[in-house]
Amino acid sequence: MAPKQQNSSSDASASKKPRKSITMEVKYDIIKSSEKGESNTEIGRALGLSRTTVVTIVKDKPHILKHVQEAALMKATVVNVKQQSQNVVEMEKLLLIWQEDQNQRHVPVSLSVIQEKG
Repeated sequence: MAPKQQNSSSDASASKKPRKSITMEVKYDIIKSSEKGESNTEIGRALGLSRTTVVTIVKDKPHILKHVQEAALMKATVVNVKQQSQNVVEMEKLLLIWQEDQNQRHVPVSLSVIQEKG
């Protein structure tokens, strides 16, 4: 019986470049450069990417732009939520100061009065 031959694909994979993760920001920059009229080869050389990688990214333009828009919307939402949280914290501090002032003056304060003041 003849010895089994090794799979030639494992030899080919050893000579391939390692996969490189590309951020959405870089993909967005690639799309913008392409829209400005730069060639895929020029863009690839500038970023250290192959021309085929750049072509694939440009072909996937609608999906990438949608993702970038959604990310921008989420970021704006997070900033808005943080601002609202800061406003609530500030309001609670002021309400606590008011309540302590009322206690020092011996003014009776009910829950409804506190809620109204808040």
